[in-house]
Amino acid sequence: DTPNTPRYGLFSSGGASGEDCLHAIVQMGPSLLRTDGGLMVVVSEFMNPPPLSPTYQKASNEDNSLTTKMGEWWGSQLASSSDGTGILFTNEFDISSDIYAQRRAVTNDQEDTDVWSNHLHRSGIHSVSPGLLFIQTSNSRSEPRGNGLQLKHYFVPKTKHGSIWTPHNFAAVEFTQGVLLDLFR
Repeated sequence: DTPNTPRYGLFSSGGASGEDCLHAIVQMGPSLLRTDGGLMVVVSEFMNPPPLSPTYQKASNEDNSLTTKMGEWWGSQLASSSDGTGILFTNEFDISSDIYAQRRAVTNDQEDTDVWSNHLHRSGIHSVSPGLLFIQTSNSRSEPRGNGLQLKHYFVPKTKHGSIWTPHNFAAVEFTQGVLLDLFR
């Protein structure tokens, strides 16, 4: 249980785990988007992003709870839903929940940092990354194929100019644009 206090703001209105809002958006996506190429874009902080794999920019093929959960959420309250294809971008290097707790806590307040850290650990959150989520419904006017949401994950490379949300990180912008072109073809 997480109180709705200034410390949490009910985890920035994302619920105790920070994912309630994301869950609702992904769950309602098929009913709100056009079925012939509707697009959803989410800019958020993602809890427990996929781990970095040796292939560097593409996530490992291992089952990951974040991408798996989003696939399960997609239209889960509907009798039938549109198929979707998506891409999740996160930073090449996520941050630990302890560092995230320090950043979210009141400056120089160890008690507040401890409250955040304990809450994140109780919620099963071990890492956090800013990210971008793009989901597009199938460009087909026919009946859904029953594939649900096919979600790929990519790491946005960090450079000396910063990471995914750094506006002047041109390498991150170019990388993101290149991957997105594949989604919209």
